[in-house]
Amino acid sequence: MPLVSQYMNAHLVYLRAGDRTDIALGPILEFGLTSIPVLDEDHRPVGMVSLRQLAGSREATPHATSDAKTVSATENVDIAARLMAQENRHHLVVVDTTGVAVGMLSSLDVLRALVGLPPEHPVSTRRFALQADGDIQSEYVR
Repeated sequence: MPLVSQYMNAHLVYLRAGDRTDIALGPILEFGLTSIPVLDEDHRPVGMVSLRQLAGSREATPHATSDAKTVSATENVDIAARLMAQENRHHLVVVDTTGVAVGMLSSLDVLRALVGLPPEHPVSTRRFALQADGDIQSEYVR
């Protein structure tokens, strides 16, 4: 069984903890994403912001969900598939052994792995940090 690291998207678009979640809408639409993680200052997941959440919110600045489900980059894809099904999630934040976010795994990534297709991700995504004013700033990858 393939590993999560072989199918995840390592080009992580994310929001920093404390930023307004409404600034996530631009990059979500631009890159064709449906959700992005919220990371703390150490790049550990603390929540998620989804397109559905942003579109359905009546608040000026909706809040991130209270949790972000994670999977280790070294897990088999079938473990991630089971977690997605059990938790009713379409995305998991992929973390390294220290809990730092290193990518995202979508349900489509899992399907590709299970049927033996190669991973495929948008070329246009690079690792970004969203600034509080809504501008996108490319960030150095550790």
